[in-house]
Amino acid sequence: VCWFERFLFNDGTGGPMRALRGLGLIKGGACPHYSTETERRAALHRAVADQTMPATHAIDDAMAVLFDANGPLRICAAEPGALAYHITRARDGKACETALSL
Repeated sequence: VCWFERFLFNDGTGGPMRALRGLGLIKGGACPHYSTETERRAALHRAVADQTMPATHAIDDAMAVLFDANGPLRICAAEPGALAYHITRARDGKACETALSL
């Protein structure tokens, strides 16, 4: 996730999720463990809505996404039901979640 402009981080101590600055080699944001860590989805939606995170790729466990500097190129699920999503800010200011398909 450090390759992206921003990523959603939790240090594992039970503290809040927060947006951190990445290296910026890949445009947008990244969020791993999207469906397995229950607080991540809500935290990411808030962060995208309030613009502390840019449009973000959220990735479930058991899902791989190949990126280049411009965005995703390929996806591969290692388990049934694993998905990746693109989370954007809609015109009404709310986060909008779209399943990624390539």
